[in-house]
Amino acid sequence: MRWLIPLAVAAALIAVYLMLQPPPPPQAGITTTATPQQPTTAPTQTTATAQTPTATAQPTATTTTAPRPPAPQPVYLPKITWRLSAPPVVNTTKLPLAVNYTITLANEGNGTGAVEVDGVVYTLKPGERINVTKSVVAKTAGRQKIAVVINGTEYAYATAVYYYAPKLVAEPIAVNVTKMPANATVEIVIKNVGNYSAVVDGVVIQPGQTARIKTTLNITAAGTYYVNYSGVPIAVTVNYLTPNVEYKLGGPTYLEVLPGENATAWLWLYNRGNATAEVKIDGRAYAIAPRSYINITKSVRINSGGLYAVVFHAEGALNGTLEWRVKAALVAVRVEIVVWKPDLMRSWPAPTDTLALSVTSKSVDIAWGYIISTNATYRPITLNIQGPGGGTYVLKPGAYISANSTATLQAPGTGELAVYINGTKYATTIRLDLKPPTVSVSDVSQIWFEDARPIYSVQINCRVATIQFDLMRVSGTVTYSPTATNLQGTITVKTASGVYTGDYSGYVSGNSGHVSISIAGRRVDIDFTVSPLAPTRILVDGSQVTCTAPTYLIPPVLYRQKPTTPPTSATAYASALVSLFAKQDGDRAQSAVWNGDYVEVTDGWGNKMAVYIRQGQIEISGALSARITAVIS
Repeated sequence: MRWLIPLAVAAALIAVYLMLQPPPPPQAGITTTATPQQPTTAPTQTTATAQTPTATAQPTATTTTAPRPPAPQPVYLPKITWRLSAPPVVNTTKLPLAVNYTITLANEGNGTGAVEVDGVVYTLKPGERINVTKSVVAKTAGRQKIAVVINGTEYAYATAVYYYAPKLVAEPIAVNVTKMPANATVEIVIKNVGNYSAVVDGVVIQPGQTARIKTTLNITAAGTYYVNYSGVPIAVTVNYLTPNVEYKLGGPTYLEVLPGENATAWLWLYNRGNATAEVKIDGRAYAIAPRSYINITKSVRINSGGLYAVVFHAEGALNGTLEWRVKAALVAVRVEIVVWKPDLMRSWPAPTDTLALSVTSKSVDIAWGYIISTNATYRPITLNIQGPGGGTYVLKPGAYISANSTATLQAPGTGELAVYINGTKYATTIRLDLKPPTVSVSDVSQIWFEDARPIYSVQINCRVATIQFDLMRVSGTVTYSPTATNLQGTITVKTASGVYTGDYSGYVSGNSGHVSISIAGRRVDIDFTVSPLAPTRILVDGSQVTCTAPTYLIPPVLYRQKPTTPPTSATAYASALVSLFAKQDGDRAQSAVWNGDYVEVTDGWGNKMAVYIRQGQIEISGALSARITAVIS
């Protein structure tokens, strides 16, 4: 290379200079013979070398002079070479870039030498090698010069820098918004026109490819400007579209109306803006195009005189509460509902009222009617009537409309007598309460009964033995005469050996009485007093024994008073009648309710019995059954 020539020339000049120096004088007595030398050639290097001059062979001289001169001194010469190592090609994705290179210095001579590299002197001993690492900054792609100055001479080297980088270009975006600030979802179209792949928001875009990415932009201003999306500038044009809604209200300011009639107002909306107006009026959505209008009507029901407001609730492009006020003078409809039967009663529902009736039957026929008039002074009123005599009428001031009807209602409960006038309901509620009828029993001639309410563990304690059994059922017929009460019937008992049914009979006259029971082949006779109720003598199979027996073995209906009564409620009489048969406290009536057909009596055991009071006869059904022949009024 060209930069090696000066260095070789310098080395040759140094060698010639040293050879031209006179040799030292020979020592006395020593003969020096010059030996011819072969030519010396420096080795070829790919790097620069400091060269040593070559000596020419001389003919051998023989001298006889004495003394012999001293041997020549050795010559020490450096031989410095250098080599520059740099990459021929550099690929990079980042600029500026430091391109590293190395200068290798070597001393191949036999003497110490020095060399200056880029202003720095390096001293090398024979055989020593030094690597000098340096770098140059490549700011752009292309051929990059690497320069090195050796002993004041600049040597240049070129390396190729290839720059790889994505270049992202986004298409402009147009966004329409109707409010600001606003979040707008847009699709960004980004193309990679560079020579290296790019990653945008997790999407890889290869060179020459286009990606579509959806994102949300926070819009704060109208116009055209650039936004930065993951390092990509995007031209965004924001069109601010805004509606501009005007409104007007209208309608009557004074009305004379009937209850139930309406006062109507209208709302006119006009959009002067450049975007469709989205509004809600009373919850209903409307879309008004630019330079368009809508008209909305609304009514308010008038039920009394006074000031009314027709209110429109607006949301969206128009916000607020809009009111149109109208003064209403009420033409009142006066309705009178008359109950003719079962009792005469009058009601003025406005529009409701309640009347109470007490009845003895479950089903009641109500005869009723209505009378309709108004307080109008000049205006004829058109009335649409729904109900008895229904139809459309024009009622002049001072006139009236009436009609009658019949309704069947159930007790206990409520029923309604109603008429509709122009859609308004005028009704009287009839509350029906059941009341027991009044009953009067002046005489009773006969009672048949069957009492299936058991008594368990009945004991007759005698001196010789104790008889125990369950009294399961008693039935019989009681007849009354002027001097005595007579009883004849059957009795069913249950013992450890089985169930037995027997006959019994008895009578009561004054304060004493007698009962005979025949059952299971045995006969028991009991004499007793009524007041106090106590056995006075007990015979078993005709023989008098000393025993104690419960008084409930004597049927109570036998010794108690005949069930007559002055006028009293049916519930009180039914309760007393059931208690007439009570053998013990649990058999007595605890409650009595009239249900429209009969009295339902509940005893202490929870048994429910129905007591029917009919003309000439009273019947009991249930755990206690009975038929009483009586004079009833």
